[in-house]
Order: sequence, then structure tokens, then C-alpha cells
Amino acid sequence: MNIKRLIVTSASAAAMGLAAFAGAPGLAYADPITPPAPPPIPQAPPIPQGTGVPPVPQAPPIPQIPSIPQP
Repeated sequence: MNIKRLIVTSASAAAMGLAAFAGAPGLAYADPITPPAPPPIPQAPPIPQGTGVPPVPQAPPIPQIPSIPQP
């Protein structure tokens, strides 16, 4: 076997083994990629309690016409 090829092969195998050994725990304990939280949805103002229908404005009372004195 060629000595040069043996050195290259062993170095490559060592690098692969080291990468597998060092990479496995790193991948196992890596933080999962989570998408950022969506922005909060704007909320409408609360509906006031009641019938939901505004009151109908009432006309002022009609003043009484003074009676005309009879002769």
C-alpha cells in the first residue's frame, strides 16, 4: 500500500470520526429552530353593556296655548 495514500486515508478517517464524535452531541443538544412569535392581533375596544341601541331623542313637551277669554 502506498504510504502517502495511507496517511491521507487515516487523516480523512480521523477527521470524519472527530466530526461525528464532536457533531453528534452538538446536534443532540442544539436548540430547535423555532419561528419568531407572530405580532399580537389588535383587539377592538370592548362593547359597553346595554341594549346596543342608542336612546331615541324625545322632543320637548308642547307648551299649552293660553285660552282666549270669551266675551
